[in-house]
This record gives sequence, structure tokens and C-alpha cells, in this order.
Amino acid sequence: MKKVTVGCVYFTAIMFLLSAFAKCVDIHSFAILISYFGIIREPVIVLSLAVLIVTMELTLGLTMIVSRVLHPSCLKVTLVVLAGLSGILVYGCLFKNLEDYGCFGSFVNKNTKF
Repeated sequence: MKKVTVGCVYFTAIMFLLSAFAKCVDIHSFAILISYFGIIREPVIVLSLAVLIVTMELTLGLTMIVSRVLHPSCLKVTLVVLAGLSGILVYGCLFKNLEDYGCFGSFVNKNTKF
């Protein structure tokens, strides 16, 4: 059971890191996606929020991989972040007709064909 838990922690950490790096490549597109929600429209604030989200994802991912001491508190923060981001995603889908989730920047979107 412990191996499964550790595997889930590392998988989540890697997803946070991949997501953050993908958004870093085209941070302006991610900022435009944030402004699409209509809550914040000021370009400087939207870009700052985009950078803050990427920084948070990098910090969580690196902390989960590197530090074993902070795992219990880090996991609680991770759950809150995932719940919050999922809530924002649901809001965008239900009320803003969101088509491009932006979870991995401009590399992957809902309309990508594999």
C-alpha cells in the first residue's frame, strides 16, 4: 500500500512540474485563458496571477519530490490546490463555455486529436 501511495505522490508531482513547464513556454496564452473567465481583466494582474500559478505548481511539484518531511502538510495543500483548480475548471465549463482547459499550456487542449 505504501508503494502505491508513494507512486501517487510522485505521479502528482510530475504532473505539476509538466504542467508548470508547459505553461512557462507560453505564459501569455495562459494569461489570456485566465482573463477569459471574466473575473479579472486587468492585464498586469492576470499575468501576475499566471506567473503565481506556475510558481505554485513548480513549488508543489518540487516539494513533493525532494522533501519527505513536508509530505503530510504538502499533501493537504496539494489536495486544496487540486480541489480549487478543479472547481475553477467546472465553473469555466458550466458557465463560460470553456473549450481549452489550459492545464498543460498551449501544448494540449480539448480539441487535440491523438
